Amino acid sequence: MFSFSSSEKQESDEKSLESDDIYYSPLSSSYSEDGSIAPATSSSIHSRLKSVTDPTSSLSVYPRAMTGFPGTWRLAIDKLGERLYTTNNNGIGAYSILSLQKGSEKLIKTVQCQHIWNIRGIAVDDLENVYLSGDHKIQKYDAEGNLVASFGWSEPGSAWYQCNDPNGLCCYMERVYVCDSRNKRIQVLSSDLEHLGSIDGGTHLSHPEDLEFDSKGRLHVLDSEDHSVIVFDAEGNHLYDVKFPENEMPFPVSMKMIAGNYYVSDLSKLHVAVLSSAGELLHKIMVVSREELTEDVDGFVHVFTSTMQRPLGLAVDFNGYIYVSNIDSKEIQIF
Repeated sequence: MFSFSSSEKQESDEKSLESDDIYYSPLSSSYSEDGSIAPATSSSIHSRLKSVTDPTSSLSVYPRAMTGFPGTWRLAIDKLGERLYTTNNNGIGAYSILSLQKGSEKLIKTVQCQHIWNIRGIAVDDLENVYLSGDHKIQKYDAEGNLVASFGWSEPGSAWYQCNDPNGLCCYMERVYVCDSRNKRIQVLSSDLEHLGSIDGGTHLSHPEDLEFDSKGRLHVLDSEDHSVIVFDAEGNHLYDVKFPENEMPFPVSMKMIAGNYYVSDLSKLHVAVLSSAGELLHKIMVVSREELTEDVDGFVHVFTSTMQRPLGLAVDFNGYIYVSNIDSKEIQIF
């Protein structure tokens, strides 16, 4: 169990939103007519996708596919919703969201990382600091791309100051939460990567892969071995589990929470699954091939020329566009 101080817990409660259906992550938001940020809904996101009437209830779409992202693994969007960050084995690229939505690829900056390979997770805080996981360590790069802090060693370990195969991470309330996967725990670090504590350690977690907070300060952890989401409160106490259909999600790797639903990518599948807060499969966001050319409900015929191949990274911008990185095709697809 990890505990906040009383003053920190009060601050957390004050910053929480009122509704259970609205999640904290700015990736779950969109702009309203007056320019303010409003929560995105499943219906507003699905309105961008051309639904195909078939027995599997799939949201089959023609994506805006972007090539030229060699080795793209994980994705993140900054807190202002202006930049899409991508990772490869040991580098970061930041692209303009506006340019991507217009069909171009405006590269804002690149960062060549130091002493870290096989990057497995990325998160961006309010100050444009970038946090990376990989090679049994966590690194922090400032907005100019300078390495400013590090946690862990190049060798795996289970001590409090070590990690073993860290994966997804997120920034919340000036802290960094890391899936320390093979240690079956969540490492809790300060924004300067000082160790503050850990959550679980094998009691409920088997292989934490990704994580995100909701508006009530509840931590939702995607567990790839248990095919489920394990939910903890703000103090690290276990609350409940959300089980996914194992045959549909044999190897879940990335998760985003949007309007109360889980969007999950699975390396063994050719789609992104949309699941309810109870774990019920609602939709599959997928790309159909040319041979499966279908007329949609609006009477428009679309030609689908690519497929989703080993989807890994997931990100959602303020306007509800979904970004999916595909390892084999080296594409990022926008839905």
